[in-house]
Amino acid sequence: MINRNVDVNDMSSFDWFNDSKDTANWLRSVGRLRDAENIERMHVLMVAKQRNQTEVTSEAERLDAEYAAKMVQIASEGPEEGHMAADDLLCELLVKLGCQNTVEVFKQMKKWYS
Repeated sequence: MINRNVDVNDMSSFDWFNDSKDTANWLRSVGRLRDAENIERMHVLMVAKQRNQTEVTSEAERLDAEYAAKMVQIASEGPEEGHMAADDLLCELLVKLGCQNTVEVFKQMKKWYS
């Protein structure tokens, strides 16, 4: 984790790209999973805002932000476990977006993980 001498009441110097990932990893390491998830969710929203997307308005955008935060969380798992979890997560998202047929075909495909 990056240690800086900052005023904790002044969030203007908080770097949502770097500091939020470090903070979420630390929170996870001390068992504060819900706080880590909240930081990751805010990270996705702040990055979107920095890209001049001032609001997450549509349902697709809201789901995109939600699932991107979940994907960040599983990225810390091992390559095989993370990949399988990512497959499941993306299938879940596709179903919510109305792509049930695509998911059914994907689930029938033979997969190989190392």
